Amino acid sequence: MIYEEVKLEVGYRIDLMVEKKVIIEVKSVEQLNDVHLAQILTYLRLSECKLGLLINFNVSFFKNGVKRVVNNLKRNLRKHFALFAFKNLKMKIKKIILLQFFFLLVSLAKADDKPIYKDYAADSKIKTAKFCLNGLMLSEPILSLKGGDALQLTFDDLSDDIRSFNYSVQLCNYDWTLNTELSPFEYLKGFQENQLLTYQKSFNTAVPYVHYSVNIPNENVRLRKSGNYILIIKDIASGNVVLTKRFMVVDNQAAVTGQEIRPRNLEITNTNQQLDLQIDCRAINPSNPFDEIKMVIYQNDRWDNPITGVQPTFVEDNVLKYNSDQDLVFPATKEFRAIDLTTDRIRTPRIERINHDSAISEFYVFPEQLRSFKAYYYEKDWNGDYIIDKQEAVDSAIESDYVWVNWRMPFSSRLIGGDFYICGEITNWDTLSTFKMKYNPKTLTYEARALLKQGYYNYQIGYYEPETKKFDMTPAEGNWYETENQYTVLVYYHPFTGRYDQLVGATTIRTMK
Repeated sequence: MIYEEVKLEVGYRIDLMVEKKVIIEVKSVEQLNDVHLAQILTYLRLSECKLGLLINFNVSFFKNGVKRVVNNLKRNLRKHFALFAFKNLKMKIKKIILLQFFFLLVSLAKADDKPIYKDYAADSKIKTAKFCLNGLMLSEPILSLKGGDALQLTFDDLSDDIRSFNYSVQLCNYDWTLNTELSPFEYLKGFQENQLLTYQKSFNTAVPYVHYSVNIPNENVRLRKSGNYILIIKDIASGNVVLTKRFMVVDNQAAVTGQEIRPRNLEITNTNQQLDLQIDCRAINPSNPFDEIKMVIYQNDRWDNPITGVQPTFVEDNVLKYNSDQDLVFPATKEFRAIDLTTDRIRTPRIERINHDSAISEFYVFPEQLRSFKAYYYEKDWNGDYIIDKQEAVDSAIESDYVWVNWRMPFSSRLIGGDFYICGEITNWDTLSTFKMKYNPKTLTYEARALLKQGYYNYQIGYYEPETKKFDMTPAEGNWYETENQYTVLVYYHPFTGRYDQLVGATTIRTMK
């Protein structure tokens, strides 16, 4: 087979062939469809085998995921051949299936430990990873498939020596699980893995580091398909993944419009915000919009609490309308807290004192106050984001230093069942141990200490319970309907015969009070 002037030695790949008689094709998909049936039939015809097993491991009961496929047999011989094949190969097939199932469980267990579909720094030396459009620090990592823009990833490595890194790009499904239906040749143009060659050493800093950057797309790799992607950074010497960052590529075919309204439910009308949305899919013309169109909504780019799986309230001529009183509702939270670390020469607002006794400056934030029962007041913020900046620097990317930041929040006793965390874009909205607030019974305060690069930071104090797996802002922040927030609405299209989730619409709705 020849694909774009590249000769492939193997025209097709069979997962398993038993005794040159039975072909086993293994899948892990939401449901088997005609494409999978056509695939195994092709294998049967080319190999001249008569019997195939199409097995889907993504089912509650294993027997429900097994489909027997017969190739070109006369009707009166099918039963006889099937019984003969199963009688002679029963034990071998059972062993192979058990092995496949074992390896699947192992792979799923590894994925649960360190899922690469999250924004995640697996190496403690990797700091301040930002992924922005054209280097604009407050932009979202969303790229137009047909545009000429580029996303720029930057991060710092605080290791003693300069390390060499490779980067690669993988396609994901709408829920950030890895897509296994398309090969990299189908969604990438160029090399699958490339070396990261752009870096600079820090200049005149107490904490030395190396600042790396890479643009996507570039001359070595371009993207063919819309959808969700994961950018993976690996240490060449060890082969370990040190950083993963999510980004999205949109091919705007569906027009998304909407507005934020006050919830019609009187119980939450003062504490929550509701969205009314409309998605015009006439350019796509889906045959079944209820199954083929998926929508995901993020509040302030939070990865921990998206709204997904919502069905439209009405569909008229492939225009989907979402105006249910129950579905598109978010807690409003409060405006974000902020600290200014751009200089260690003077105290900036909300910095109580700066300690210069050690080589690394220590910033102490004024005690954090509980805001749950306080009246709302507007304060301009960046909805949880941050930018790197140093007042005295010419190039803040390599001249901004790393400093210790200390937080404390008075609290009469330790809460049982969960923990408080400093959270925001600085933590990828994740529960990072360095930003966990530990309770000090002597001072009756929750305290945290973390190393941050000089800049402006927004954050909130979230209460995390392992059972919910997301932050609850109510205990420390509270919720107020008037809060200014931004909502990112993403629309995915997966036709019945499709093999990946196309990102066909993206828009941002900002609440302005």
